[in-house]
Amino acid sequence: MLKLHAGILAAAANVPFVSLEYRPKCRDFAASLDWEDSLIRTDQLGKDALIDRISALIPQLDKKRSDLCVRMCLLMNRFESQAPPAERVA
Repeated sequence: MLKLHAGILAAAANVPFVSLEYRPKCRDFAASLDWEDSLIRTDQLGKDALIDRISALIPQLDKKRSDLCVRMCLLMNRFESQAPPAERVA
């Protein structure tokens, strides 16, 4: 179970994650990866919700890892196509 920045790092490392939705930015990030099913709203947080979400993730780790990799690549390509080229620093 993670907060936003830990979820970002997990996604960058291609590690499937369950995240707390404590602010709208958490849902925004998850939505950018089509990963909303990994969110748990803090007002719905309880031991059963967390156990259920993690239990559902474990048998799907290989598929989720593959899906996450594809989604991160798509997001990176979208960002790179919209960002201006970086200047080289000598």
